[in-house]
Amino acid sequence: MLVQTVTAVLKMSLSGTFSAHENHLCAEVRKKRSTTILNRVHISQEAGRRALLLGIFLALAFAVRLTVAVCNPHTYHPDETFQALEPAHRLVFGYGAVTWEWREGIRSWALPGLVAIILCATAWMSPGSAGYVHGVAFVFSLLSLSTVWFAWAWTRRLAGYKAAWIAVAVCSLNYWLIFFAPRTLSEVLATDLLLPGLYLGFFAAEGREKLRLFLAGVFCGLACGLRIQLLPTILLAVLWLCWKQWHHRLPALAAGVTLSAAFFGVIDTLTLGAPFLSYIRYFQANILEHRAATYGVSPWYYYFIVIACALGPALLFCWHGARRSPFLATMAMSIVLAHSCIGHKEDRFLYPALPMFLVLSVIGLTSFLGWLHQRYLTLSIPRAAVVLWLLCFILPSAGTAIGMDISSEGNLEDGSSWQQPAYFALGRDPQLCGLATLRLPWQFTGGFSLLHRNLPILPVDSAAQLQQHAPSFNTLLTPDSNTEIPADYHKVQCWNGVCEYQRPGGCPSSAPQDSLNLWLRRNGK
Repeated sequence: MLVQTVTAVLKMSLSGTFSAHENHLCAEVRKKRSTTILNRVHISQEAGRRALLLGIFLALAFAVRLTVAVCNPHTYHPDETFQALEPAHRLVFGYGAVTWEWREGIRSWALPGLVAIILCATAWMSPGSAGYVHGVAFVFSLLSLSTVWFAWAWTRRLAGYKAAWIAVAVCSLNYWLIFFAPRTLSEVLATDLLLPGLYLGFFAAEGREKLRLFLAGVFCGLACGLRIQLLPTILLAVLWLCWKQWHHRLPALAAGVTLSAAFFGVIDTLTLGAPFLSYIRYFQANILEHRAATYGVSPWYYYFIVIACALGPALLFCWHGARRSPFLATMAMSIVLAHSCIGHKEDRFLYPALPMFLVLSVIGLTSFLGWLHQRYLTLSIPRAAVVLWLLCFILPSAGTAIGMDISSEGNLEDGSSWQQPAYFALGRDPQLCGLATLRLPWQFTGGFSLLHRNLPILPVDSAAQLQQHAPSFNTLLTPDSNTEIPADYHKVQCWNGVCEYQRPGGCPSSAPQDSLNLWLRRNGK
């Protein structure tokens, strides 16, 4: 047909005349060309609509995360302050609290270094610390969108577009992911890098394979450097991805991992004097000396309870999802099992595994609905999908949100509901010359990164200490129920059960500006 068409066209060009057969051939050529163009236009329009819808979901996820971080500020864990914000503040502004982890050098400066860049770029946005605190929340919320993208991309490959939109909606609106996304925690940033790395590695054969494997190694290596507890998962991923193809796949993957490892090695060399020294010291302190166990231990099955509560009924569909994606199920379970072997357990440590379980649940739910439709042809699948959506994903997420709000409401022991607004206000007070905290946990003093004033901060434990150090401060933070307030102090304002008291005058006997660090060293904190 092609030869006939070309011959006819040449003949027509030379003779200038057309026969009926030649006209028919030209019409077929034009029809095929028009069909091809229309198909391309249709595919392009469909791709554009899908890209627009994905962009809307990503924008929604970002807006929800940033709104929760700004309008409902919570300090979930002291590590947000003392392992990220405080060392970053010290890098940028020259002063900050130094806890035992930094005195003994068991932490890498990679995470504080990133936060320090954000502090430099956003400090101008507001007086005091509010500008860069919200700037950090903005950047970390933006980085967390890789989790939402991963849910869409992975589910689309294995279960189609309809399931992918369910997955992206689930990960956009799941409260666990919303709550943790803006936080300066190593496991959060590590997750933002790990998930794209796993995707690129697993689907490497569907593109420029060696480049994808190299990027997968870079992302997974960075995730491991930020959260060394992910090392077993990443080693298992490398074994899976390179099985039976070692000579072809391992060099590119290993090159990416090596580049990331070199990055962390250089940071340790520049800050501690030797490559990977922070990881060696971390292993000695928390594994050999069991320092982490002093913060509490939990039974081996604790994380299985956490996963069951976080997923709710959706957990029932993980098995079906695991059959469709055994690689992702293996990665998720490896994170749970690796952390279950360590006595000190916290819910936040499972943050890298939660998006994987949610994706597996969506894939499993899609398979289950397909089975229902084949078994019971009269069943209304859209109605069943809506009911299962509510039961499996929305209700557990709403329950998590309500539980977190109830647990933090009026809870002075975790500082979640009062710390940021209190320190934002104190940092802008021109009368402040020294701050004392009474009957409040030291780890929620806020540090210099939230106060953003190079002034004495004095944790005191009793009324006697309060009187002893009274000339060194003129402002006191203490629970509203405290009855040990000196008569010359008057209440200024309160935040969720914690109040500011201030006395007239300045600080005639000023304490050292480094008083908080002196207190930390003296008490081994």
